[in-house]
Amino acid sequence: VHVYDSKKKRQEEQTSIILRFNQKPSAGIKYAGEHGHIDENDPLSVAEFLLEYKDRLDKTQIGEYLGREAEYMDGFSLKVLHAYVDMLDFHDLDFVEALRHYLSGFRLPGEAQKIDRIMEKFAEKFTLQNPDVFPTADAAFILSFSVIMLNTDLHNPAIKEDRRMTKTGFIRNNRGICDGADLPEEFLNAIFDRIQTVPISLKEDDEAREKMDGGDGKGASTTSFFGPGNQFYEEIDRTREKNFLKESDQIVKSTEILFKQRRQQQRRSVMNHVSSTFVRTEDTGLRDEYVVPMFEVTWGPALAVFSTAMENANGTVGANALNFMTSDEEMISALQNAAATNEVCLTGFRLAICTAGLCGNDTARAAFVHALTNFTRLGSGRLLEQRHVRCVQALMRLAREDGELLGNTWEHIFKVLSEVARLRGVYDQLARNERAHAKRHKERMRNNEEGDLEDFDSIDDDSDGYISDEDDIIEDEMDRRSIDEANAVAIHEAVPESTIDKLYHRSASLSADSVKEFILQLCRVSRMEISGYGGHVGSRANFIDSDLLHTTQFPHNSLLTRNSELGPSDKHQPIIYSLQKIVEVAHYNMESRPRLIFAEIWTTIAGHLTSTALHSNGAVALYAVDSFRQLSIQFLQREELGVFEFQRRFLKPYETVMERSSHESIKELLLNSIEQIILMFGEPPEKRESAVPSSKSKKLQVKRGTLRSGWKSVLAVLGLAGHDVYDSIANMAFQTLHSQLTTCVQNKERPSRQKYNTEKDQSAATSSSETTVTSCLMLEHFVDLADSLLMYVSGPREELSIKAIDHLIDMLDWLADDANPLPLLKSKSKSYMSATDEPTNGKKNNIGRSHELELWWPILLGLSQGVGDLRMVVRDKCLSTLLDIINRHFFGSKNSNDESDKGDLQTLRLVFKGIFTPTLEHAEMDVKSFFAIPQLPDDFARFISSSAPKLSPKKGSPRKQLDAYSPSSPNGVTEPAIVEDENWLNTTFDKLFDGCISICIRSIDKFNKDALVEEVLAMLNSCLVSDSGAMAVRGLRRLQTFIIHDLVRDKISCDTWATVCHMLLRCLVVRTAVGMPDSSDGEEENEGGGSGAINGVMTMKEGMFVGKRYIGSNAVMVIGSLLRDDKYAKSIGLPWYLFLTTGLSRGIKDWEKAAAVKEASMIDLSSREGTLPPHYLENAMYGRKWMVRFLLALSAMEDVDGQLSNLLKEETQGLLTTFLNKESALGGGASTDLSISEACRVAEVGHLTSLVGEMLVGYNELDDDRLFGLPWLCPMLSSLIQSNNKTVQSSVHNLVSRMFEGPLQEKMKAHA
Repeated sequence: VHVYDSKKKRQEEQTSIILRFNQKPSAGIKYAGEHGHIDENDPLSVAEFLLEYKDRLDKTQIGEYLGREAEYMDGFSLKVLHAYVDMLDFHDLDFVEALRHYLSGFRLPGEAQKIDRIMEKFAEKFTLQNPDVFPTADAAFILSFSVIMLNTDLHNPAIKEDRRMTKTGFIRNNRGICDGADLPEEFLNAIFDRIQTVPISLKEDDEAREKMDGGDGKGASTTSFFGPGNQFYEEIDRTREKNFLKESDQIVKSTEILFKQRRQQQRRSVMNHVSSTFVRTEDTGLRDEYVVPMFEVTWGPALAVFSTAMENANGTVGANALNFMTSDEEMISALQNAAATNEVCLTGFRLAICTAGLCGNDTARAAFVHALTNFTRLGSGRLLEQRHVRCVQALMRLAREDGELLGNTWEHIFKVLSEVARLRGVYDQLARNERAHAKRHKERMRNNEEGDLEDFDSIDDDSDGYISDEDDIIEDEMDRRSIDEANAVAIHEAVPESTIDKLYHRSASLSADSVKEFILQLCRVSRMEISGYGGHVGSRANFIDSDLLHTTQFPHNSLLTRNSELGPSDKHQPIIYSLQKIVEVAHYNMESRPRLIFAEIWTTIAGHLTSTALHSNGAVALYAVDSFRQLSIQFLQREELGVFEFQRRFLKPYETVMERSSHESIKELLLNSIEQIILMFGEPPEKRESAVPSSKSKKLQVKRGTLRSGWKSVLAVLGLAGHDVYDSIANMAFQTLHSQLTTCVQNKERPSRQKYNTEKDQSAATSSSETTVTSCLMLEHFVDLADSLLMYVSGPREELSIKAIDHLIDMLDWLADDANPLPLLKSKSKSYMSATDEPTNGKKNNIGRSHELELWWPILLGLSQGVGDLRMVVRDKCLSTLLDIINRHFFGSKNSNDESDKGDLQTLRLVFKGIFTPTLEHAEMDVKSFFAIPQLPDDFARFISSSAPKLSPKKGSPRKQLDAYSPSSPNGVTEPAIVEDENWLNTTFDKLFDGCISICIRSIDKFNKDALVEEVLAMLNSCLVSDSGAMAVRGLRRLQTFIIHDLVRDKISCDTWATVCHMLLRCLVVRTAVGMPDSSDGEEENEGGGSGAINGVMTMKEGMFVGKRYIGSNAVMVIGSLLRDDKYAKSIGLPWYLFLTTGLSRGIKDWEKAAAVKEASMIDLSSREGTLPPHYLENAMYGRKWMVRFLLALSAMEDVDGQLSNLLKEETQGLLTTFLNKESALGGGASTDLSISEACRVAEVGHLTSLVGEMLVGYNELDDDRLFGLPWLCPMLSSLIQSNNKTVQSSVHNLVSRMFEGPLQEKMKAHA
């Protein structure tokens, strides 16, 4: 029984709670808390209650409660909204289905600000849980509004079919919502089709429709989730019909009364009956059918009538003309008739303008407003009469009461207001002068009492003299001044300041489209004012005197007197009245407009303020920047959820001004504004000193710490200052950046990384207004902060560059610290771990994970780019820092047994590909490095290029010269000394590869894999294929050192040898722009007579490949150093040994073909020091030198057969044939290449002779078994008998004697 009673009592309490909530939500929640159903002070408990009982509670009241402003109950309702949305799950839901699910729990309130708050939280939650659907939460926010409007437009029966939104219109409305980009058209089409087929509606409204339709559901109209359901639409239609009939009758009656009382009303003010005669046609339904055609016909004649009557209704002029012919009574009557006529015309103007606005007739509206503006006479320099003042008052009333209908004619209103403001300024100056005159008069009277009559007379004389000075002004100027003063008095009495202020203040009540037009025209008039009515912002016609500007236009703005350097004086004095009003209007609309609407408004305002901030006159620009500061302070007081970017878009103009402004003081003010923003909104809120803080302290805490996405623009501005031409600006910005970094890195009260293992925890942290600087700046804008520092690294100031690098090191140390939470990637808008992941217990995730690597990557890439800095100090600092970071943070802990803390080989490979390899591009960008003279091998012989022996053919025949030439002579091989300068190759190349190879060797020891060997070889290959010959040679020599000295020979894999062999073989290919035709082709070309043009092209192209002449010889040296060493030759293996020697053979042939091109060697390719690159024949000779050594090594191997035997035979035959041909040509005096001097040909044959002799001696030293395996040698030796060289003849004789005498002869006979 007790349980039953308790349960019954609880049900009764729940029923009472629901009833109380449906009447007043706060009362129901309080009652539920008092009876223990919920914790009324816990937002989560209240949100759970709303979600659990959403089907029993009034959904209209739920929506009203969730949409309450932040000031209501100290923001408790807003916290309930956040908790309510956080409990919903939108994972993997379609956008429309997620929105449908969200709106099923309550009815959206009708107030725009409430809808804005509710949909903003939905967009944040959906984007967090579905990060791949939208690039930013802003797009989801805008699209959700668009879908709600689409649902209402398609399914509201009050909207006619021809006026409903189409699919094309829906797509057009959503263009550019993704930071200027468009959503996929098929995505928007699908949303449109789903909303058209299945509208978004509440379950209660669906049930109500079914009851109204008898359960069949046919013909039922869809409800809106704004306000009550559509079960009352039919009753509303009937009520509308009755109202239409009543309004029709009222129109007829009002018209009759108007005609009957026309005479009496002519003498009265039109203010008594305008409201009773004017009916809005959009409410009656008569506009399209009757009013528009009638107005199209009548507006032109009506304008002519009103204008003529206004022009002629001048009782004063008529009275003066008939002054002696009329009585006073007639004069008064004429004046009254003129006044009445003016009032009727003004009424007609106003009604015509309103009707034109309702009918959408822009031409008629513009014509009437323009005519009425002209009748004010403002700006004409003529004296204003009462009728002109009444026109001004009519315009003010029109703008105040019917601003919704003015459209683009606001331009004329604002021009009038600008002139009114000028006249009011004249009146204020006149009043000040009068007060000053009265004060002087009072002083004279007091002096009169104290002094004698003579003194008084002298004072009066002085005073009269002063007045006479005023009277000495030129008459024309005096007339203008008097007219201005009289007009100022009339305007001051007729147009109070409060009336003007109300006009701007009421902009907050205009519709979205109207306020956009309002602000657009206000900006347009402001631009005209600043440019002097006709120029444009930024033109040279806008130079003004800052001091004069201060005393005339800005009497209360000391900000504009800071600069005297900002431009010479000019006749144009800019007016900033409208600019001031733009700021006021922005203030009025900022809080009252939804963020979506204000974002569009701000686009217009920001564009105008930005162009004004770039004005050629600094005084005006300073005011615009200060306007940015004021508006920013107000805007940033509104809290922004973590995934939105409203603040970034709002502060974006700061970046433009900092980048494009040329005035130091403008940038200084801009940086001061940035610093103020950081101090007010970027610092963490102070800790509460008491349990119940005062309301003032609470308000302060709401403001502080609210800077979220705005950090991106703030950091961008601070970064742009790093490249500024002014040192003071760069130092000032860096000091601000330094203070923030110091606070972030040294903050000891940091949440551990463990606290953000779930998306829910992370979302709560990013959306909390009490987030510390560390969690906002370092967690949400880590990459932006790094980019800002990197701007200083690449900036022109060496000291700041070094300091910026030190800060980057601190940031990376902070990032690597497991005690710090992992920063977020705002671009993806998602957490680094899903809610299903296991906690890490404070341990950092593997650094190879993509999220964390994306945080490291911008800094690593920036340092990589810094390695190419022209300053040696910065370059070394960047390189050493980069290598140190990789060694300290990418290999894990030394003594850790945790697999996740041992680093990631794949990450290191990515670092090599994306960080180290691009660094080599700096060598090609450095002009000195690109055109540096490459090195040649120490044993390379120059006998054709710069070091050829100077032998005169007159001293003897070529035969005697050949006998006198020695290949080992110092004159034949000495290479000129190369003086190295401090280019990138000489100072940084080796340091870079030393560091990379050190990391590679460490990775082999750490991971027991040689994956990074492949990456090092890829870097070296980038050097080999470079267009810079010096870089390619450096790469070849570094490759030799890497293979021989750095790697352990026995651990070099077959894949590594394969890569190395292919790299070396590609270096042997002749890379030249000169063609290599055979001799016959060359003869035909010579006969054709076109060699001059061809040689000119060859000269130009060959000059681009000068450095590559050095590559072949160095490649031969590297191949020789590998194959000559028996241990490395064995490690390479026979297949790759043959691969390299065969490739060397093809390279020798290619070089000889290249040298055979007619006059190719005569091209002037001398370097800056006058040293010619090596000749192709010199490369070929160097290759044959090493080929002889390879042949002798191959001949000494066992089982020389197959490919080895063929290779020996072909290369031996080729060397002997070349020797005989060259020797024969030298002895006969003929040469295939006339461009080579006779002395060079002698040297060439001398080298060949030496090589042939070396080869014959080597064959002769083979044992009998090896020599017996070379049966093809005998025919070749017989061809050498005809050689004229005694050394060759002797070597041939010795070898032949051995083969045909002794034991070897017996074997050969037996073999035969």
